Amino acid sequence: MPAIDLLATRRVLCSLIALFLLLCLPANARAADSTASTVRTRQLTLPALFSDGMVLPQGKAVVWGSGDPWAVVTVVLGSSTATAKASADGWWRAELKGLKAPGPYTMIVTDGSTTLTFKRVAVGQVWLVAGSALLDASSPVDKPAQTDETTRGDVRFFQVPPVSAYQPAEAVSGAWQSAPSASSLHISAVATQFGAELSQRLGMPVGIIQATMAGAPAEAYLPIDTIVANDDLSPLIRWYDRNKPAKSSPDETINAFLPRLPAGAWNGMVAPLIPYAITGVVWDTSDVNSGRAAQYGILLPTLIKSWRKAWGIGDFPVLYLQSPASGGTSDSPADSILSEMRDSQNQALSLPNTAMEVTLDLYFDPKNRINDDQVLAQRLAKAAIAKTTADKSEFMGPSLKSVKVENGALRVRFDHVDGGLTLSGGELLRTFQIAGPDRTWQWADARIEGSDVIVSLHEVPNPVAARYAWADNWIQMPPPANLTNKAGFPAGTFRTDAWPLVTDGIVAGGGAYPVEKKAFSTR
Repeated sequence: MPAIDLLATRRVLCSLIALFLLLCLPANARAADSTASTVRTRQLTLPALFSDGMVLPQGKAVVWGSGDPWAVVTVVLGSSTATAKASADGWWRAELKGLKAPGPYTMIVTDGSTTLTFKRVAVGQVWLVAGSALLDASSPVDKPAQTDETTRGDVRFFQVPPVSAYQPAEAVSGAWQSAPSASSLHISAVATQFGAELSQRLGMPVGIIQATMAGAPAEAYLPIDTIVANDDLSPLIRWYDRNKPAKSSPDETINAFLPRLPAGAWNGMVAPLIPYAITGVVWDTSDVNSGRAAQYGILLPTLIKSWRKAWGIGDFPVLYLQSPASGGTSDSPADSILSEMRDSQNQALSLPNTAMEVTLDLYFDPKNRINDDQVLAQRLAKAAIAKTTADKSEFMGPSLKSVKVENGALRVRFDHVDGGLTLSGGELLRTFQIAGPDRTWQWADARIEGSDVIVSLHEVPNPVAARYAWADNWIQMPPPANLTNKAGFPAGTFRTDAWPLVTDGIVAGGGAYPVEKKAFSTR
């Protein structure tokens, strides 16, 4: 009998302990326990980048989205199949491999309970067009000449809305569109024709993801941690905080300044695209950076390296533009901030898999804008082909390789000479400058000798440096810089000296805004 009482006592104590523990649990935990038999689901979704008519790159593509935690998701495209298991928060990522152009394909994504179908999926090349300036100019894609499928190839566009954000966004809005239906979009004229040239030459679909924002400087496209970690770039953050409009300012004032936000375009437009697989990037920068031209020699290489690191798919090609001639005129050698900008743009050529297209011979006549866009698009397309195929035809203009003093003259040697150098017009090389130890610049005599240029001047018997096309603009129109290679690509602005520049040490501001200076640590 006492044993029976002991057993009953134990049961009562266990019940009391269980009741106590239950009462101590949070209400939501008790509710979850009481409804354990109810299955809670999250709808299978993919980012807007995945829509009917999308273009995926040849080889490997990444597909991702969200849904039920721990769900197994299957992605099928043609003969390629990939599976992924969702994480505790429902996110999943799958990799399709062995993709072959051109399609069209139907892509099916399913988690067993929901199935999503995407039609007219193409496989080819995918290029991210980003930045501002020439790449942000609208295209007349609604004109018949631009939408004739027999001449323009298969080009599709995804336009990222121009958004400057303080924190990285998870996704962007939009949908893939073909050129006829893209007439309502603010598609870049150069990007449109670049895609057409590339599609025609490669015989495959080309996808253009446009992430341009008018007035956004290069630092707007950099990750914030990259800016903070660089002593030459971190002052940009302090400068923005000190100079941004007050919250009480008119909306138009705040909105006009917002594109300058460091990392703003990265957060709102670029970060949400990752890890969508791309073939490469076409880049141009805003004129906002010109007032800090020397710093741009740090900014652009930093941007390229940070983007490649973020995507994690190796050193994908980056094609970019050297700024055109514009501004005031000059008939004698003089300081030139725009030339400093063009020279700084040369710095990124030291990185692997980069190409720079010169625009000095373009955009001086507004009436010729459409033709200039076409010429620039053709140059970019040749660079893209050279960087992504076995075709290694010349794809850019002569670039400075070395210089040495020789018999009272300077022998300037070039890369990208395509078998030799020539003139685009006239009988004499123009716009070369020469200086001696006194650092006084004078117009020089210059002649081509094979793949080199010999620069000299009787009045400068001991030359030490040369410059080419160093001026904001020229009195003569078109600009007289006329050195090209035999493939017809023009040489851009360059200098052989490392003397101080007007924009040295300017790390923030410029234009109508106050500047901040400091000694560069990496130049």
